[in-house]
Amino acid sequence: MATMFAQMNPPKHPGPRLRYIDRFLAELARGALDVEKALGQHLHWGFHEDPNARIDDPSAFAVAAELMNVKLIELAEIGGGDVVLDAGCGFGGLVKQLNRDLPGIRAIGLNHDIRQLDQASKNLDILPSTGTPILQANALRLPFASRSFDAIIASELLCHLDDGSAFFREAGRTLKPGGRLIVGDHVVAAAAKPCAKVVDLLLGPMFGRLYGRLNCTRTVADFSRLAEDAGLAPEERIDVTRNTLPNYRLLRRLMRGFDISFAEKRLNDLISLSMESAARTGAFKYALMKFQSKS
Repeated sequence: MATMFAQMNPPKHPGPRLRYIDRFLAELARGALDVEKALGQHLHWGFHEDPNARIDDPSAFAVAAELMNVKLIELAEIGGGDVVLDAGCGFGGLVKQLNRDLPGIRAIGLNHDIRQLDQASKNLDILPSTGTPILQANALRLPFASRSFDAIIASELLCHLDDGSAFFREAGRTLKPGGRLIVGDHVVAAAAKPCAKVVDLLLGPMFGRLYGRLNCTRTVADFSRLAEDAGLAPEERIDVTRNTLPNYRLLRRLMRGFDISFAEKRLNDLISLSMESAARTGAFKYALMKFQSKS
């Protein structure tokens, strides 16, 4: 294991900040129980078996997030002895779930933001340091030796990166031969891409100031091209858009209780409703994608 970390020299600074993370952390700090139940461990969309379910219990968000993790884990075909990286591990929920549910594997989490790792350390009962299972580092420059991992999972990481090619190259470098990269992320339908690029050009800067960078202009084909350029073969794609629809309403209700201005609450509602409408019409999708190392 020491060889894997031969390149690691993690920074000791907060890293780039995403404003929506600021909001979530502020709510956790003020003891907002509903936020703790929903977002205390997971920062990604959940998977709901019933796409038409009306979910009001904040705990249901966390349960659905764990079920989404199960889908990612199954797609990755993780088995005994595997070494797995959660790139962009957020509050550590997937790392905890992997180490809890799959004895014999070794799961490691990585995030650029030490504040998120501080929250993850509470969930994992460890300190974010040069040890494992979590560390601070940049996903575009993975601090690991080549061929370190059997699987890498990136759950809603790529949507925050404009330079997706750099991450795919690093994933290709650090995966073992036959290793799997699993991506769970927002994509746009091919027919909607021109419109998405215009929206991103016009509204992207404002969205970035309010929430943080969100790049939702990539199609599944774009992800496949990035993978192939990095020596990874596209293996499987699963459209779970309908299973994410209940998240929108639940998160809107949750954010209306945040300690923020009335205007920001209304803007949150407007953006969420617009994204949900695009998802319901098929323009905006949520996909699970599997890529395999060719060498």
